[in-house]
Amino acid sequence: MTRIEGEIVSKHGELNWVELQTCNVEGAMKLYGELYGWTFQAEENENGDVYWLISNDGNFPFGGILTVPEDSPEAPRWIHYFHIEDVDSAIQTTLNNSGKVMKGPREVKGVGRVVWLQDANGAEFGLITPSSEAPC
Repeated sequence: MTRIEGEIVSKHGELNWVELQTCNVEGAMKLYGELYGWTFQAEENENGDVYWLISNDGNFPFGGILTVPEDSPEAPRWIHYFHIEDVDSAIQTTLNNSGKVMKGPREVKGVGRVVWLQDANGAEFGLITPSSEAPC
């Protein structure tokens, strides 16, 4: 999510956040730091785990890296979160169109209401209704 002078600049239907889920956080930070010049800042999430914020200019983060256990059955992946005005309504629309709820919905303190979905073809994506107090 990007803010300009404190205002959220993503709009309904636009890409809001990206999240890399991987067990090799250091390797990912090394690669993407060298490829794109990204910088990373550690932040503790509500579970007490370290969540790495990704920034392109050192100011506002546009994504994060979530550490997953090495024995996770899921392969490392990027999840794209799109700005949506009403997560709960969007869940119902997804279910009505043969999609699935993969995880959530849930409130993330200082971020907003998020859900991870799968469309009828198996493509995974996230939705977020940003909170007014989101830090970025």
